[in-house]
Amino acid sequence: MLKNLLLEATQLRPRFSLQALPFGSAFLLGQENGVAELAQAAADHSPLGHVYMSAPSYLDTIAIFKAAIAGQPKAQRLGKLWDWCYAENLFEPRRPYCLKLKAGSGDDFCNAVTELLDAAIGGKDTEALLAAIIQSQPQEPRLGAYLPTLLAQVAKGEGFAHPVLLNLLVNQKPDEVPIIHNRDLSEVGLFGEITFETQDGTVLVNQHLLRPGDLHKANGGYLLVSATELVEQPGLWTRLKEALFSQRIHWSQYRGQLQGNPLFMPDPMPLDVKLVLFGDRGDHLDLLSLDRDLAPLFPYFVEWQPFVASSLASELAAHLGFEAQKKGLKLPSPGALQALIAHGCRLFEDQHRIALCHHRYNELLSRANFFAKGEMIEAQDIEAAIKARDNAQSLSKNMSRDAMAKGQILIDTQGLCIGQVNGLTVLDMGSVEFGEPSRITATVHYGDGDIIDIERKAELAGNIHAKGVMILTAFLAARFAQESPLHLSASLVFEQSYHEVDGDSASAGELVCLLSALAEVPVRQDIAITGAIDQFGNVQAIGGVNAKVEGFFDVCQSRGLTGSQGVILPKANLEQLNLNDEVCQAVAKGEFHLWCVSHVDEAIALMMETDAGQMDDEGQYPKDSVYGRIHLRQAALMELEEPISTVGKRFLSWLGLGRH
Repeated sequence: MLKNLLLEATQLRPRFSLQALPFGSAFLLGQENGVAELAQAAADHSPLGHVYMSAPSYLDTIAIFKAAIAGQPKAQRLGKLWDWCYAENLFEPRRPYCLKLKAGSGDDFCNAVTELLDAAIGGKDTEALLAAIIQSQPQEPRLGAYLPTLLAQVAKGEGFAHPVLLNLLVNQKPDEVPIIHNRDLSEVGLFGEITFETQDGTVLVNQHLLRPGDLHKANGGYLLVSATELVEQPGLWTRLKEALFSQRIHWSQYRGQLQGNPLFMPDPMPLDVKLVLFGDRGDHLDLLSLDRDLAPLFPYFVEWQPFVASSLASELAAHLGFEAQKKGLKLPSPGALQALIAHGCRLFEDQHRIALCHHRYNELLSRANFFAKGEMIEAQDIEAAIKARDNAQSLSKNMSRDAMAKGQILIDTQGLCIGQVNGLTVLDMGSVEFGEPSRITATVHYGDGDIIDIERKAELAGNIHAKGVMILTAFLAARFAQESPLHLSASLVFEQSYHEVDGDSASAGELVCLLSALAEVPVRQDIAITGAIDQFGNVQAIGGVNAKVEGFFDVCQSRGLTGSQGVILPKANLEQLNLNDEVCQAVAKGEFHLWCVSHVDEAIALMMETDAGQMDDEGQYPKDSVYGRIHLRQAALMELEEPISTVGKRFLSWLGLGRH
């Protein structure tokens, strides 16, 4: 039976073949649902039709969004594009006008007004020029009164409050919908700023000192804002929400202006923008809890898929070739593209899904271009690039391996030991992670069946780990304490662990360790185990399976492979395997082994070389099984306790305190 649990080397990596396709951009590969939702959002012209985009941080959300918008009809937003110009209010200079101009006509308008003023000052006829300017901007009715008043003021020889009459704040391209990615999430970054200047100690503020924010620049188009950053600034969210509801961008008071004393208040700019918040689902929930207005303001939820199915591997490979071509790199060969796609499967930890982490692919292509000696990037160049990246960030990993080699961290990879198991952990260092074996030990003593989780007591364990230990307690109680209390208690700990432990992926190893201590049956130290369990002993899937396997393999290899060493992992993780060449070759040669189990009883048989035990019709386990040994030990403790209990009852009866 145990042989059926052993994996072949062919099961340790994804298997697929690539078809040669012409290189071309495919940012939207596998994003049909997101594109369909975004198409509906783009066609929604109501002021409440904004968008929330959800995606993991490694996805190039902005590039995908731009590619999706490029596929939408431009006419949907082109009719909303305008240039915006602030002009001096001739009657009240503290309140400049906001003029609405045709998109792309702002420079011509300013030049035409300058020409009109020059003609008026030179005493030339201005009637035709005036009419042409007014007729060219029919959407701005105030020009019909403003420009004649301006000419009349010039005719009187009166000057202006400031020589710069017009400030073209926003100048759009008439055939290009603006997509602005906000990188300065602040009052000034979003809503612009009224700057000021001083002359002879006097503060001067005029329309030419207005500076646009990203809301002004994106007006008529799309503004992309980080939801993660917005959650941290509730005051800014409130002002942004008010701008969306009112469809106006109001100016903040300039720095140094006294509250309640509006010395300079320009017209608010009319706002027609499609706001796109991007983040993950957690950010979305945070915003929903922050303000219930989020739901009606953002009815469209676009969720970009972080992977593509392996059936689309050829299309993704063609896109990666296009990216290399666009960057001016050497073109990748079919073998190089195959290596990149295999790396993408490893990043997503799935043999049938490929991660869409474009920035990682671009980085590896650039590194591989450095290593490539021929005319093309080959598979070995991709492997060299991956290795170079890992080596550049391997200091923590190397120090950990060195400490194990010197015996500073105790890890046994041979022999037998009671109450000791090699568990597997993953250390996440941000941009890199690696697997590290961890020694789990358990001691048993007379008690009431409690399991003392030393990590939890020392406040070095998270809630998920605590939950895993509670599940262990429930499993033991169901097996050994249904008719009478379990008279054995245990202490459980990750030895030489000096940082927080969380997750339940070690619970299968912890259970084997506890059962070994309870049954006094030794455990093989040449096998490591990972897996979560439920209350019935079923072994469940875990994360970081490749890093965990490779971590234990590295330690075993450094000490010399014996041919008996290996790792037990959940059967549910079989399709997540994508191991490196060294592990695959060792498995193929029979120097290292991997076993997939679905129940803890299978792991017990492998690690203790003794059957866990099956309960018979009389509720008894075989005496030589692991469970049978625990029952025998429990029965012996009960027999030891019975005389003490009898003496106690007689003593209470003699005192007249017993039951009558």
